[in-house]
Amino acid sequence: MLVFVTGGVRSGKSSWAEQYVRKASRNEKNIHYVATAVQTDDEMKKRILDHQKRRETSKAKWVNWEKPRDIKSLASHFSGSEIVLLDCLTNLVNNELFFGVENGDERWKDANHHQYVFQSIQQGIEKLYERTSLFVIVSNEVVYDSFNNEVLFAYMKLLGKCHQWIIQKADIAVKMEFGVPVFMKGK
Repeated sequence: MLVFVTGGVRSGKSSWAEQYVRKASRNEKNIHYVATAVQTDDEMKKRILDHQKRRETSKAKWVNWEKPRDIKSLASHFSGSEIVLLDCLTNLVNNELFFGVENGDERWKDANHHQYVFQSIQQGIEKLYERTSLFVIVSNEVVYDSFNNEVLFAYMKLLGKCHQWIIQKADIAVKMEFGVPVFMKGK
């Protein structure tokens, strides 16, 4: 089963998704947590630590995977019965699209690169979905009111394309509103 969880920043997406997979596992199985965040500043460091602490204090047995890129490579670690939570697609798209920018790489401007990144993420999600019993993907709803910024426009366009594709595949799609899940697809 594929579950997609979206919502604004600090809407409770990750907490809800973690609770959902804990209930699905009945705390009997290991839950695999694929973390895509990269510590870029103090705020991100704090958010990563908060997520780690929440998992450490839960009753579930979490198996953590730090995987900011190339999620497809994880598929061989799963046999089909595992529960996997990917948190979050927003970071994954960013990491894949802008990889190498710090070294002057400007591939992110190329439409062919956008297609390559989309296909890479698509293949990774497909592989993980095929090799798990429950795959939950968390992603931010990103809203930007001006498309004059070339970087943000490229990022949002690609993220939107990923969201639309995942929603089509998803069995359940949830939008978090102030900590309350609103089911947009499935139950």
